[in-house]
Amino acid sequence: VVVVKTVIRPSYSQYNEVELDGKEGELTAFMNGVSYTGTWAKKGLKDPLLFFNEKGNPLEFQPGTIWVEIVSVDETIEIIPLRNVKKQNQP
Repeated sequence: VVVVKTVIRPSYSQYNEVELDGKEGELTAFMNGVSYTGTWAKKGLKDPLLFFNEKGNPLEFQPGTIWVEIVSVDETIEIIPLRNVKKQNQP
C-alpha cells in the first residue's frame, strides 16, 4: 500500500479534483510489515506515477498489485501497528 499526499479540491461533480500531473509530494509506503517514507512524482498526464525512498531511489515493490491511497496534504497519517512493525529506510 502506498499513501500519497497531494492537493485535493472539492468539485461540483461526484468526485473531488486531485492534483497529480506535474506534481510531487510526500508518501508513506507499507511493504512486508515495514513502513517507509519517501516522495512521489508525476511529470505529466501520460507519465507514470513514480515512488522514491528517503534517499531518492525508486521504491522496489514485490510483483503484484500495488494499492495507492490518495489523501489531502492536510491529512495526518496515523500508523497503528497490529504487532511490532519496524520502520526502516529501504536499501
